[in-house]
Amino acid sequence: MLENRKNPRFNDFGKFECEDISLLPGRLGDISLNGMRVVFDSLEPFIMKNCYEADVRLSKCNGEAIKLLVFPEWRFDSNSGSAKNVQIGFSVQHALEYDKFAAYIAGMDDADKIDNEDEVDGIADVDMTIQFIDENDEESQSNDDYLLQEDCECQFL
Repeated sequence: MLENRKNPRFNDFGKFECEDISLLPGRLGDISLNGMRVVFDSLEPFIMKNCYEADVRLSKCNGEAIKLLVFPEWRFDSNSGSAKNVQIGFSVQHALEYDKFAAYIAGMDDADKIDNEDEVDGIADVDMTIQFIDENDEESQSNDDYLLQEDCECQFL
């Protein structure tokens, strides 16, 4: 699959904490300067069109949380065998402690870089379609037609 990403993605691990989305922390799947993929075992009902404040604890930050403003861009429900989880792709807005996050990404090693879709936890090996919600008409579109939005209007809960 050809990627048209502005910034490279990196393998990293850490916790994503936002009680408006899940009472249990999510696990980071990958991160980039523009966003992150987070895996959750359970979710609270939440609105995909809202921005949320989240504490992100990255692997090389000694447990210190970075407070970020994130916007859910896509959701994928996985039901493979007994392993059921939900993956959500978040864009990271230029607010709160974004500068700390950007500095962390700038310090990532090339060895952690993800070069293609096949390296993302085997997800690309599965035939799937991720659905996106167009905020103008609420009809979904496939990931092939979707371009990340640069800005979003944030509503705090």
